[in-house]
Amino acid sequence: QLLIDYLRNTARSFIYSTSLSPANLGAARAALQILEAEPERVQKLQQNTQYVCTLLRQSGLPAESESAIVPVILGDEGKAVAAAKMLFQQGIILSAIRYPTVKRGSARLRIALMATHTKQDLQDAVKKICDVVKNA
Repeated sequence: QLLIDYLRNTARSFIYSTSLSPANLGAARAALQILEAEPERVQKLQQNTQYVCTLLRQSGLPAESESAIVPVILGDEGKAVAAAKMLFQQGIILSAIRYPTVKRGSARLRIALMATHTKQDLQDAVKKICDVVKNA
């Protein structure tokens, strides 16, 4: 048992087997350098987030988010999965998030925004999302 405990706490292949690859670390470093050099990307993403939330609220769907992930709470898991599938068929890729990721009865669509989305992209997407959610 002493040898097992020693190896668990000192063997590099055991301790470091879940570390990130050099490629992942390089990509993360490059992304941080881009953000430092081009802070307008962050501002654009924040603007897109607020714009989508405003459009959703104007269409009757409650929406609030301070991050690039905007949840649209549907409640019913089946409705969320069906809505995500219908939206995928219309070219809108988002996730249906359900139990156990969220508590039962709070299933949602997860909209992930990017700084490169245009206002037209966002308007088109929100219209499709609202149509599907209201008719599901």
